[in-house]
Amino acid sequence: MKRATIMLLLAIAISLGAIVNIGDEYIGSTPMGEFRKISKGSFRGMTESHTNYYYDEDIPTRLIRVESSYSNPEYHEHELKKWLYQYQELDDHREMIVSYYLDCWDAWNEGYSGYEHINESTYIYDLQDKLLEYISVSVTSGNADRTIYEYDDSGNLIQESLYRNWSEGTEPTRVITYAYDAQNRLTHKLFTDYGVRKSEVWQKWGNHSLPDSTYTWQSATVKVEKNFFDENGQRHHRQTWFKQSTATVWSRSDYSYLYVTVHQVHFPIQILKIKGWSTEAGGPFYTQDTSTVVNYTYSNDYRTVSVTPSESEIYNEMYYYNADWLLTGHEYDVDHVLYEHHHYYNTWEYYGAAFNDDPVAVPPTMVSAYPNPAKGMVNVSLSKRDAPAPVEARIYNLKGQLVRSLDISQMSSDQYHYNWDCKDSHSRAVPAGIYLIRIKTSSGEVSKKVTVLQ
Repeated sequence: MKRATIMLLLAIAISLGAIVNIGDEYIGSTPMGEFRKISKGSFRGMTESHTNYYYDEDIPTRLIRVESSYSNPEYHEHELKKWLYQYQELDDHREMIVSYYLDCWDAWNEGYSGYEHINESTYIYDLQDKLLEYISVSVTSGNADRTIYEYDDSGNLIQESLYRNWSEGTEPTRVITYAYDAQNRLTHKLFTDYGVRKSEVWQKWGNHSLPDSTYTWQSATVKVEKNFFDENGQRHHRQTWFKQSTATVWSRSDYSYLYVTVHQVHFPIQILKIKGWSTEAGGPFYTQDTSTVVNYTYSNDYRTVSVTPSESEIYNEMYYYNADWLLTGHEYDVDHVLYEHHHYYNTWEYYGAAFNDDPVAVPPTMVSAYPNPAKGMVNVSLSKRDAPAPVEARIYNLKGQLVRSLDISQMSSDQYHYNWDCKDSHSRAVPAGIYLIRIKTSSGEVSKKVTVLQ
């Protein structure tokens, strides 16, 4: 094992991308491919839970059944759950119907009493896979809730309207509205319930994939957050101020992030948290109470991660990733001064494979993109010597979603050239952020990351 240090961070040239969130089920630098989760397990002392996932033989990406079990013999608790999925393809939309069943342990007869149909959920999508409507029916009580989703011309969700027991009334009881800027970035969110404002969020953006500042109001609390970025567009510092609506002072927390780039992935190596008090939102500390350092320790191949914070309790987490950067195991171990020792272990299994993001298999010299960061236009070049007869270039966002396909714009004696105007397939300007250019060739795929500014 090796501990990454600040000197190592300063010595490594940071490439474009986002710092991964250790603990996500996939942390690779490329779209995750067609893998599917087939099982998940959780173990804590005498408590065990298992979940299995089943897919359509003809359409392997389509989930048809989920089965889950939970057992705690110490308290005589046992549960079986299952979800059945049905699909309907219609001319102008498609539907997914999910039926939920529960079977509980009968302590008197020492056996399961049989599955009971609890809930029926229907998801209605348009042909572009936007969720239009969600209906949830409680089979046991007969109550039915309906949520309607509305979008603007750019495909952004602008309103969610929930109708509780919708057959009894025509007015929504809960409404969430969203507003965006010209780059389709969320700037405002308002949540009301029975006409009463419950929460509201405002965000201001610069030329980064995260907002520069966020102001969150809730009925009893207020929170202000500011982000600061380095020359690579990565967030290296975050400040938050928080207070109860009746309080006169603000709790302030500062976070500093250090990271290192390996295998085309940005790994966190340390998070420093300082906590104290401030007289106003955005104001300096007038007192500092505590400081905590969270250290990330990696194996030589970075597939095993140990997370250890410097807190009053003995605490450690371990994460295990396979060759495709899929999470396969998680251990959580804690000895608290006031509580007994706890140990958790979680496992994941998959089938299928992720895209190959091995930097040796994808030489960085094969494809270039300039300017990078880009504003309005990206010029992409690919060597003919290394990649004969490419088909097309595809642009993906960090979620792995296809943004745009590009054809060759021109050819020189030794290179193919593509041009991307930083727009999606509907000719809309993409939000500022980090994108992945992938080009399929007869000998494989090559990739390049690019940052788009606005």
